[in-house]
Amino acid sequence: MNIDMSDIRSFVTVAEMKSITAAANKLNYLQSNMTAKIKKIENHYKRQLFIRKPKGVELTESGLNLYQ
Repeated sequence: MNIDMSDIRSFVTVAEMKSITAAANKLNYLQSNMTAKIKKIENHYKRQLFIRKPKGVELTESGLNLYQ
């Protein structure tokens, strides 16, 4: 399962907005589709890239490395 440009764009948008919901709204995706894209990227790299919090998300060290 390969990741594509829309997956990368989704990752970057979530990282910058610190919110899956806000990123989904900005890119016109359903939140469930955005969550699935993030899980797909995490599975591809075999790493957790975000820490889910009650209000939004935060990059893990692996996520920060990928973002940079």
